[in-house]
Amino acid sequence: MYVREWLEQYVKEKLRPNTYKTYRTALENHAIPYFWRIGIHEIKPMMYQKFIDSLSEKNLSTESARRIHNVCYQALKRAMINNYIEKNPAENVQIWKKQVQKLKYLEPTYLNALYPEIYKRGQVYGVFFKFLFESGARKGEAAALKWPRVD
Repeated sequence: MYVREWLEQYVKEKLRPNTYKTYRTALENHAIPYFWRIGIHEIKPMMYQKFIDSLSEKNLSTESARRIHNVCYQALKRAMINNYIEKNPAENVQIWKKQVQKLKYLEPTYLNALYPEIYKRGQVYGVFFKFLFESGARKGEAAALKWPRVD
């Protein structure tokens, strides 16, 4: 398979080990499984765009999709230079920008009404939830705290 050959001949010797690992991971975890049934010369721009779009369905960040695209683009560019393909199907691809959800938080007036209800269930629950709400800690972090480590 061309991309594995490209990784070994062009990438491994020229890039740092961590960069090589990033390239290999992008190809082995995403591109190769997606395109494994077809030859490199059969990849068309629309097909490649669908591949990039499929990364969104895997809940990857825009930055991860961009990194994977950059690796694939470089591999396909080298394939074009080596006459495996006539055009790079990764040219002019649109990478979606993932919508960042606005954080939701509880209003102080709501919390003030909620505290008495929580304390009705016991002092331990009240203190625990008040600590969570006011510190922003996660429940696992709060549960793991030990008194000697609390200022």
